[in-house]
Amino acid sequence: MSTLGQDRSRALAEDDRTDAKALIGRQFWAAPVIFTAGYFVIVWFVLDLDFLVEVTCLLLIGGLAAAAWVNCVRQYRKFALDMAGGLVQIVEGAPERVYMTRFGRCYMKISGRKLRVANEYYNELREANNVRIEFLPESRIAIRVNIARGLGI
Repeated sequence: MSTLGQDRSRALAEDDRTDAKALIGRQFWAAPVIFTAGYFVIVWFVLDLDFLVEVTCLLLIGGLAAAAWVNCVRQYRKFALDMAGGLVQIVEGAPERVYMTRFGRCYMKISGRKLRVANEYYNELREANNVRIEFLPESRIAIRVNIARGLGI
């Protein structure tokens, strides 16, 4: 019996928690920390310039830092909800799109959902005909990826 295109779910196991936490590590928080550090460096160097230039630089870099923090905190809250909820969704099908962002994160689109996948699967997913993805429903982080290539006969 094929379950292609159907959603299923199961309970979140302890090893799933460990795998998911690996995707929310130092690299996840790097962008807001770098923008914040850059903000303080800019503050140090810009204080001797014209007032309009100071304000523009501080708003630009400060805005980027604030946006990075808001985005990361929002994603982390979704992750925390998934950890508390203890549910994993399972979907099977052909990957619609697999891509890397400028920030080095791998994403794939399957059954109309954009899921974050570990970077190590990027090349394999691009060549895959069918995949089975187990992911956290709120944060959409893939914790298990099973890849099938070829005809699947």
